[in-house]
Amino acid sequence: MGFSMLVDRALYHGWEGRLRPRIWTVVTLTKVSLAQLWRRKSFWFLLALGLLNFVMYFSIIYAVTQLELPSRAQDNLMSRFGFRPDAESGHENGYVSFMTGQGQIVTLLLAFAGSLLVGSDFRLGLIPFYRSRGLRVRHIVWGKLIAMSTIVAALTLFPAILLFVEYGLFSASHDYWWENWRILVSIVLYGTILSGTLAVGISAISAYLQKMAPIAITWISLFVVPRIGATQMSRATDNRMWLLLDPWRDIRYAGRWAFQTYSSERQEMQAGWAILILSVLTLLGLWAFRRKVRSAQ
Repeated sequence: MGFSMLVDRALYHGWEGRLRPRIWTVVTLTKVSLAQLWRRKSFWFLLALGLLNFVMYFSIIYAVTQLELPSRAQDNLMSRFGFRPDAESGHENGYVSFMTGQGQIVTLLLAFAGSLLVGSDFRLGLIPFYRSRGLRVRHIVWGKLIAMSTIVAALTLFPAILLFVEYGLFSASHDYWWENWRILVSIVLYGTILSGTLAVGISAISAYLQKMAPIAITWISLFVVPRIGATQMSRATDNRMWLLLDPWRDIRYAGRWAFQTYSSERQEMQAGWAILILSVLTLLGLWAFRRKVRSAQ
């Protein structure tokens, strides 16, 4: 039996369809990465845990808009849980508070996802396999970053948009959506900053450390240790600019910048510095991650 007949019996035939552009490999890699998470029960547990805060905010909005509560009771209820449907001067609205408040569970979920989606690829030698299949370095980098960003957005950006839609839907008038359309734009902007910054950070750390325990310890310490040091330095020098060493505070300042909610010129200046710091850290993380992917053998 000839070789061509063996190939024919194995049902191997030439591809006669139209090839998609190479950019589609990013979409495929993102889908494969997310599918890896979807098969893990731990992921669904952490996701459900993170959405409990969303259920609480959803219930508050429903109670305020649907139950016939006195105006003072409504204000007390929203103030108690830190939710404001409209950004007042010097105050963050409820959407910023919700997205920033998701920080702890997002940190834990990313530590788990970083080990599974990025660390395991380097540990098991899958990066050279991807490259042997025609994926370039930028396709691998963007595929992994989009997958990580989607995880962050699932706990921050998408629920915040649903809260915005819910408030307008349950209000007496749908004019809330049109009168506050800038809030929706700000939610998307802040969600993009939040997702992109965290995705780059965890991807770079996971690429170098690769195992779950070192990734989790380093990732969590990255937020805990600078916060302690920044607080102590600020108290010792009576200078609040030291607080910019805290990454989570920088992210919160980025939220104020996105929603333009400043109570003083100093806060506006701090927000500007926070955006600069996050931009530099993100670029460094992106460079380190890309360098690690390129050097994988």
